[in-house]
Amino acid sequence: MIIVVILALVLAIVILIVLNVNIQKKLDAFKNINQKINNLTVLQDFMSIAGEEETVDQKLKKINEIIIEKYDIKYSTIVVFNRGGICSKGF
Repeated sequence: MIIVVILALVLAIVILIVLNVNIQKKLDAFKNINQKINNLTVLQDFMSIAGEEETVDQKLKKINEIIIEKYDIKYSTIVVFNRGGICSKGF
């Protein structure tokens, strides 16, 4: 009788482990889809800023703000290449 109970418990544990692994795979897939959607919204924001009628410095500042906000970083520097060399802009 004890052997039957032990086998039932082992079977229940195996089933729970399989279910846990299956749920974890689905969660990873949803996280991946969510990251792709976030990247597309950032790209869409970049494109809308590029289409605005503002100066280049204002556009770069807005793009930098989006990078800091969406990717949750502390500081970002956009490097601008001009004719005389490289001009680094930290916002």
